[in-house]
Amino acid sequence: MYDGSLCGAWEAIVTFQQMIVLCDSDGVVDMTPQAIVARTGIPPKHIKAGIEVLGKPDKHSRSTAEDGRRIVPLDSSRPWGWKIVNYEYYKNLASRADKKEKDRARQSEKRLQVNKSAGVANSRGESQTVAEVAYVNVDLSSLGEHGLDLVAWSEWEQYRKKIRKPINSDPKYRLAAQQRMANLGKDQAAAVKHSIENGYQGLFGARNGTRGSSNETKPSAVERVQRATGGKRF
Repeated sequence: MYDGSLCGAWEAIVTFQQMIVLCDSDGVVDMTPQAIVARTGIPPKHIKAGIEVLGKPDKHSRSTAEDGRRIVPLDSSRPWGWKIVNYEYYKNLASRADKKEKDRARQSEKRLQVNKSAGVANSRGESQTVAEVAYVNVDLSSLGEHGLDLVAWSEWEQYRKKIRKPINSDPKYRLAAQQRMANLGKDQAAAVKHSIENGYQGLFGARNGTRGSSNETKPSAVERVQRATGGKRF
C-alpha cells in the first residue's frame, strides 16, 4: 500500500486503511462517509478526498481488476457504500502477518523455556553436593555421640552413586544409614576413606593396629557376609 501507486496519496491510504478495518467479512463497507468520520475521528475532507482517489481507475495499480480501482459502489443509485475490490488479497496479507507474529512469539517462548531449562540444569549440577549435604540437615544430636560428619557422608554418597549402588532414598532407610556412620564418631572420615580404597559397598571402620596386626577392625558376622557377597546396600 505504501510502496504502490498510492504512494504520496496519504488521504487515500489513510481512508483505505480505515475501510479495511471497518468492512465486513466480504469486504463490504456499507457506511456513509459521515459514519466513517464518526467511527474513525478523521476529518470529513480527508475521508472524502480519499474515497475519490480510491474509486478512480488506476492503470499503474498492481491489480487490473476494475481497472485498478480500490473500491467500487455497492449501488450506483446512492453515493455511499462500497466494496473493496481486492479484499481477499488484503485479508490474506493480514493473516500471513498475524501468523508470522504468532510464530515469532512461539519461537521466542520456546527459546525462553529452553534457556530456563538449561539454567536450571546447570544450577542443579553446580549445587549437587550442597543439596546432598543439605538433605541430611536433621536433628543430628540423635545421630551418635559425635553427630554426623556431613563431609564424610557426602563423600560416601558420591562414592556409592559412582559405583551405581546409591543409598536408598527412603527417609527412614537414609536416616538409619546416617546413624550407622555417626556411631563411628570421630572415625567417620577414616572409615569412608578405608571403605572406598578397598572398594567396599558397605561402610567398614578402620583403626591403627600394632605392628604386624590387621589395619582393619575385626568384622562382625554381618560385615563378613557383606564382604563375601560384595557388600550390602543400606
